[in-house]
Amino acid sequence: MNMPGFGGADLIAALRARFPQLPIVAISGGGEIDGRSVMDLARANGADVCLVKPFRTREIAAALERLLAANPS
Repeated sequence: MNMPGFGGADLIAALRARFPQLPIVAISGGGEIDGRSVMDLARANGADVCLVKPFRTREIAAALERLLAANPS
């Protein structure tokens, strides 16, 4: 979520606006921006899944499997 030059929440909002069906996974070590949890900001801007580091491989695998099942191509 914290990226140089462009915030993750802004990126999620831009992706969601341009590609409404795109599955989005937000990953962060946690924290706050302007008094709000970065994960709350990610969800508010359209993230489908939010993972807080550290997470286990099986957690991201399960999240990706759910997104792929919900969004078949």
